[in-house]
Amino acid sequence: MSAPSAEAAQNPASVVDDFKAAFRRLASGVCVVTFQRGEDLHGFTATSVTSVSADPPMLLFCVSRRSDSFDSMIAGARIGVSVLSGAQRALSETFASKVQPGSYRQIPSRRLCGALVLTDALAAISGVVTQVVPAGDNIVVFCEVEAAELGPAGSPLLYFEGGYLTAGQDGRC
Repeated sequence: MSAPSAEAAQNPASVVDDFKAAFRRLASGVCVVTFQRGEDLHGFTATSVTSVSADPPMLLFCVSRRSDSFDSMIAGARIGVSVLSGAQRALSETFASKVQPGSYRQIPSRRLCGALVLTDALAAISGVVTQVVPAGDNIVVFCEVEAAELGPAGSPLLYFEGGYLTAGQDGRC
């Protein structure tokens, strides 16, 4: 690994800005991570959902320490992950904004192995948080998967350069 350039060492804000710009160029699938808070559905939009292991099935996602959901990400918490289709952009935008408790009551959801997942997502996964690892201004949340189901066929919603794209069935946008 090479040493940081002299310019980067003198201007760390530049490195952060360049890092953010570089990752805006990485197209990512859009998911909504959901959980129950009290009696209500709660959640957030995530583009950091990653498969960790197939045996046993595990996944991870990242949560900002500034997120309203941060305090709910504890070992033993049951979560749902819904992979969004291009037709579900509005759901991504809704879960990406800060809302008052109970604001998601009108959003169609269902239970999968005890976890709340969004209705009509391309895929739905339920899991249990097993480990939370601090990582800079985020936490990395590891989950053991309890169940996974495919939803209706469709094109995935992607996030790229600060906006949304929908990939076609043939992989083209």
